[in-house]
Amino acid sequence: MLKWFAPLLFIAASLYTFSQKGKKANTIELAAAFTTVEKKFASGNRIADNAGNDSSQIVFSENLYQEALSAYSSLIPQLIEQNLDSLAIIAATHAGIINHYFDSLPLALNYYKNAIELKASHTILPDSLIFQPLLFASSILYGEGAYDTALFYLRKAETIKNKYAKTLTEEPRLYNLLGVMYYETGNLKQAINYLEKAISLLQQTPQPDKTLLTNYRLNIASSLIKLEKYSEAKLILIELLKEDLYLEEVNQKLGYIALKEKKYPEAIIHFNKASYASGKKAIELYINKSLAYNGLKITDSVNYYLSAAKTENIKWNALNQSVLKGLILKTEGDIEKERGHFLQAAKAYHAAIINFSNTFQDTALTINPANFTGVFSYIDMFYSLISKAEMLEKLFNETNDLATLKAALEAYQAAFQLSSYIEATYNSDEARLFLNKIKYFNHNKPIHTSIRLFELTKGKRYLEQAYFFDQANKASILSLSLSESEVKTDSKNTNDLIDQIGNIKTNITRNTLKISTLTDSVDIKKLHGEIREKEIELNNLQETLKNEPAWKLAYSNEAIPSINNLQKKLDSKSAIISYHLSETDIISLIITRNKLDYSKTKIDSSFYNTVAILKKDLQKVTGGYRYIGNIPAKQLYKILMTPIRSHLTQIERLVIIPDDELHYLPFEALQDENNFYLLQKFSVQYLFSTSLINSKEPHNTATGFLSFAPFADKSYIDSTGEKLNQLPASSVEINAINGQNYFNEKATKQAFLKEANHYSTLHLATHASVDNINPDKSFIAFSPINADFKLYAKEIYNLRLDSTDLVILSACETGAGQLVKGEGLMSLSRAFAYAGCKNIITSLWKAEDIATAYISTQLHLYLSKGFTKDRALQNAKLDFLKNEDINPQLKTPNFWAHLIFIGNYEPASSSSNWPWIALVIISFGIFYLVLNRLKKRID
Repeated sequence: MLKWFAPLLFIAASLYTFSQKGKKANTIELAAAFTTVEKKFASGNRIADNAGNDSSQIVFSENLYQEALSAYSSLIPQLIEQNLDSLAIIAATHAGIINHYFDSLPLALNYYKNAIELKASHTILPDSLIFQPLLFASSILYGEGAYDTALFYLRKAETIKNKYAKTLTEEPRLYNLLGVMYYETGNLKQAINYLEKAISLLQQTPQPDKTLLTNYRLNIASSLIKLEKYSEAKLILIELLKEDLYLEEVNQKLGYIALKEKKYPEAIIHFNKASYASGKKAIELYINKSLAYNGLKITDSVNYYLSAAKTENIKWNALNQSVLKGLILKTEGDIEKERGHFLQAAKAYHAAIINFSNTFQDTALTINPANFTGVFSYIDMFYSLISKAEMLEKLFNETNDLATLKAALEAYQAAFQLSSYIEATYNSDEARLFLNKIKYFNHNKPIHTSIRLFELTKGKRYLEQAYFFDQANKASILSLSLSESEVKTDSKNTNDLIDQIGNIKTNITRNTLKISTLTDSVDIKKLHGEIREKEIELNNLQETLKNEPAWKLAYSNEAIPSINNLQKKLDSKSAIISYHLSETDIISLIITRNKLDYSKTKIDSSFYNTVAILKKDLQKVTGGYRYIGNIPAKQLYKILMTPIRSHLTQIERLVIIPDDELHYLPFEALQDENNFYLLQKFSVQYLFSTSLINSKEPHNTATGFLSFAPFADKSYIDSTGEKLNQLPASSVEINAINGQNYFNEKATKQAFLKEANHYSTLHLATHASVDNINPDKSFIAFSPINADFKLYAKEIYNLRLDSTDLVILSACETGAGQLVKGEGLMSLSRAFAYAGCKNIITSLWKAEDIATAYISTQLHLYLSKGFTKDRALQNAKLDFLKNEDINPQLKTPNFWAHLIFIGNYEPASSSSNWPWIALVIISFGIFYLVLNRLKKRID
């Protein structure tokens, strides 16, 4: 039931219309009649608001509403006839509100649409007239499952709101509804931003509606539950129990948390405290009860509540498609899967998929949706597609029907196409990371299915499909962000918009970093509110930018290059090796100029223990420590390199795409059975994903070197008591570079920010600090002459380094960070990649100053001679190992293997030019022979 007070602003707006229209005799009479019905409507609102549980007052208010509705119905056509359009819009809005109050939703929606259409034909009228009709129509459409239209109306209402500095009536409802819509699309961080804003606005009103406040807080709890932040959600729900409002809903959500935590008896206790007579909430409750009893293996109760959900859905929604019906069918599929009824489960999942989509209707089990426009419960649809694929594979195991296994792979393909579609609609990395988490825990299955089909059929396309699934789960967020950056550079008509976006991101970063330094709860709350406002503003600007043609084209392009396109880029001496880890095996995909192949090696938990041991041994560089990492290094060589060695007989350069824990390892330090390091056989570079192999030439042509050594002469103790030691060898390191060099006090953060994007190569010989709990707080240290001397990772993300070809970070641990499964290490080096620099030489651990300086000096020497970056680094390290003046104790990998190259593949110039050189030589030879014969004839 909806109670709403008509604002006097509408009446004032209407009087303006009177002065502009012809003064017909009945205009004044209509105005008087309109004023009378408005008073009746306002009285009905006032009495209803104060009626409480007084039935006589409720009846009185409803009688006033009915009288007002009858009057509005007859007035609206007359107002339109007399061109009193603003009054007609108000009358239609209020007629819709009264029907909404009486739950006559189709009639209410028609009135709201009439108001919106009237305004569309009279652009001179203020947009604020249709703010409420758009809001209320969207709430009805949302309830009917027409999500696309509901979101369209809400976005239109938000655009109107943004034109007005003052708060509009029902504005909190706008942000709550937008929060709910973002919740439905899975953009949960943005949902919480909007819901918190709704609460903030509501609390600023003279008498906040307690019921609405509780409802909005429940919506935030729902978002936290979807984010799997159960503890935070529980805190809100336990507080709401004290409010004595929406107790059924609170218990429903507490029960759902217990269900997710597999505390089935506790879940049932909460569910039994929730009771709904009928409708959507009742259906959700029956579904949850069936799942709880399924957890307890009480089959009769499972069947009873699932049947009750179906019956209630038919009563509530007839036989129409709906998300709720999809949830029932998905639950049925989950239960049938547990019972081992694979065909029934597959059919239930397929039926669920149809209900989650507005466009897909094909009942054939082997067909999947190809268009995902209008999908809102994307998580449920993703899981339904994945689960259907699993069931089809189970059926293949029983029937050995190859078509069934192929259908399973196609269902997996549809699931990951859906995830890519959703990922592109998000504007924040936080939302994309949550989606990636869901993708990660399911990407292993389609890779193994693809390999299985290849082994059965020898069809090359299945091996290529394994490659696509592998790359789809690697650095997809970084890849999408860099694609967006390229579009920003290409766009000529959106510079102002891009600048605004950049400024807002900088503002958010500053406030986010500042909030971590505050202790006063009032100041923290205020700053949190400012961040929330900026994030909402940023989201709106990014939505505007996405409507630009160049952006639409960027999102439609395939990010992952085909095998054929990759092979065209590779020279004959190079190989790409992409690793995929699971609990039971390692799959290595090997791509050379002429071949795509794979290797599969069985592993167990001891493999991960060996990785951890080598990582620990490599990071020990304190004086007197004797390196013993050669044992795990040989074990890992045997697992990672020996199975693919036959593919590398003519190869000299390796492009390695690691997976998960392999990000911690420098492959150069692995040793074969003859004690040779991998470094001694191959140059090695690392790649986040093949989607980052550059197909375009750089937009800008910056040249020269920019270098910083802020601790060349002295150490420093910062405000936290942490000592930043002197790095005396850094001056030697920087002096070897012919360019713009900054030492000591001149090597400031401000100088770096000013100069960074004007040079092709940046070299930072300084300290760095890695925060594995909060990666955004990792930083690179510049001269502490200014208080603001730390360049945080979050700030680096906002930089624009599209003119920079190479960043060399000889600072400690710049390549280390928190491991995010599928996306890689959240390191400082990744932040530079995000900022647009495609090539980074970085450090995986705190290394010895002298060794780093020597390798860096030699690196620049080889780069100046035109070597590719991977070979320049390889030769620099080999020089270090061969140099007899260097202490032999420094020649173990813990002193030289920390520096690695992550970046764009560049073919060796010698390899690519040789055919042309040979052609020229042959041509000259032929020319010489012809010329010689002619000469003899003449003689």
